[in-house]
Amino acid sequence: VDPVVHRQYAKSLSPRPYLHLTWSMDDREVVVSLSKAGKREIVLVDHATGARRTVLVQAKDAWAIPRSVSRDGTLLFESLRSGSGYDILWKNLRTADEPVSYDAIAATIDGTALSHDGRLLAYVSETSGRLAVYVAGFPARGAVRRVSTEGDAGEPVWRSDDRELYFRGLG
Repeated sequence: VDPVVHRQYAKSLSPRPYLHLTWSMDDREVVVSLSKAGKREIVLVDHATGARRTVLVQAKDAWAIPRSVSRDGTLLFESLRSGSGYDILWKNLRTADEPVSYDAIAATIDGTALSHDGRLLAYVSETSGRLAVYVAGFPARGAVRRVSTEGDAGEPVWRSDDRELYFRGLG
């Protein structure tokens, strides 16, 4: 999505209860994390019609951050639960199935990205003592490979054909 469209859409969610948002691959839907009257939920919004559907109601002690949606409608999100650390979860937006835990990670997770074909997961973790980008299979974890080599790194983004992963050096 064009950054200008993203900002305009974010501003249209008023009053401003949204916390995080991410777009579907076809840019027709946006997944929004909302907090209103003490209730936190993740909502799927049709960009053209404005129709909304709640896809997840969050526990009061948890924060869920939607990060990416694959072509098949798999939503990848991060969850931080008070006292129990971070978790990477996924849920098919087209079904009523409950979210599935990919992996509970003791270290900080700061950014995840599911490849467009839904086969690879990139995530940022400090398990090595520094923020680094890792890639693993999805939905089955398999081998994990560190792909950033120097300094701290974050904000992974897959190229549209999934042949390259971009990330930002943080120092």
